[in-house]
Amino acid sequence: MIEEKIVVYLPNGLQARIAKEFVHKAAALYLSNSELPIPDIAEEVGYSSLSFFYKKFNEIFFQTPKEYRDDKH
Repeated sequence: MIEEKIVVYLPNGLQARIAKEFVHKAAALYLSNSELPIPDIAEEVGYSSLSFFYKKFNEIFFQTPKEYRDDKH
């Protein structure tokens, strides 16, 4: 896959940052475009801990997933 070839040439820190941003953008899309419950979204994007998902989402978007959904970005 082309994505695998691109990632191989990126520094490890950058790989992790891109992966984290991708996961949270996917979560944001779910929040904006679906009625899936937030715990299901957290699980869908790879979080086993709902509280950790909330914490990391808040670090990126400066609001909780619920606040993000309520704002309907």
